[in-house]
Amino acid sequence: MKPPAAPQIIVQYASADSIRVSWDAPDDGGAPLQGYSISYHTADESWSNTELLPENNAFTISGLKCGNQYIIKMSAHNMVGSGVASEEINVWTKGKGKLKLGCNPQQSCAEFKFYLLTTNVTR
Repeated sequence: MKPPAAPQIIVQYASADSIRVSWDAPDDGGAPLQGYSISYHTADESWSNTELLPENNAFTISGLKCGNQYIIKMSAHNMVGSGVASEEINVWTKGKGKLKLGCNPQQSCAEFKFYLLTTNVTR
């Protein structure tokens, strides 16, 4: 017996605030799978980790920021231990993310004004 093989992650969809992934059960290494560990983060955040039951084959990561790139990996574990992690995948949530404006005080700076325009149409 040995730890299980790495699951292969498949991205089902990405929205502005969530990413849904699925996977097929990997080789169990000769002992029944006891669960999965899925980890994700953005470039400027630390890893978040979620433990899943062995009967799961899909998971939606929610509460994400729009327009951000997320790095996702996962591993399976059995009574022998945790298997190697899958390859990391990069997935972007939909949206434009935050607009960051700035200037160098030693150079000229421009002033920007943003207006929200709306229209009301009645038919």
